Amino acid sequence: MPNELPSKGDQINFIDCETLPARSDDPIWLSIQKWISDDVSNEVRESDRIKFSALYAELATVWMIGIATGNGDPIIFSGDGSPENEKEVLTSFYDHIKDHR
Repeated sequence: MPNELPSKGDQINFIDCETLPARSDDPIWLSIQKWISDDVSNEVRESDRIKFSALYAELATVWMIGIATGNGDPIIFSGDGSPENEKEVLTSFYDHIKDHR
């Protein structure tokens, strides 16, 4: 049951995924800029890119995923934060999950 609380003795899994905001030259971010009113300053646009784009999968870059099971040591999959390295981080995480289910 999704709303059920864990019981004593249940194994608890933790997962944390950290993302970085879109690069200022990201093609998707640039296409979004076309729809923003011209009266919005570049400073506000840059602030919005940094604050909000990391929250959207289409714009963000995954740079770290951490997992832990119960009271075990955490396992961290991380990269250099580049969009090119994101696939390696996600693939490493997927392979670990696939091998330990």
